[in-house]
Amino acid sequence: MIRKLALLVTATALGYLLLAPCALANPAPSRERAESAREQSLRRIHSLLDSQAARERLEKMGLDRQELESKLDRLDDQQLQELSEKLDALGVGGDGLGLVIALLTIAVLVLLIIYLAERY
Repeated sequence: MIRKLALLVTATALGYLLLAPCALANPAPSRERAESAREQSLRRIHSLLDSQAARERLEKMGLDRQELESKLDRLDDQQLQELSEKLDALGVGGDGLGLVIALLTIAVLVLLIIYLAERY
């Protein structure tokens, strides 16, 4: 009797799940205008070139900020995109602190696992 009741409840619940309508949602359009690819590339280039290491390197090369801006303005969209991607790949101004923290965290976790494995 209980088995038949459980089967009936399961079948009913499964029926409700199968008959439930699918909810499809589309994201609402942004109220802010979307940045163009050129604006995104320029923003990324400026953020990378604003680092202290990049400024020092540019000064050593004899480039000032105004000269750099005029050269960037002359590039077309595709050239800006390529430059932005290359600068992202270089990791300009990275000091490696994140890598050190990640390695220390992994080392602590490994030691903790070894300690707990020996304890139990």
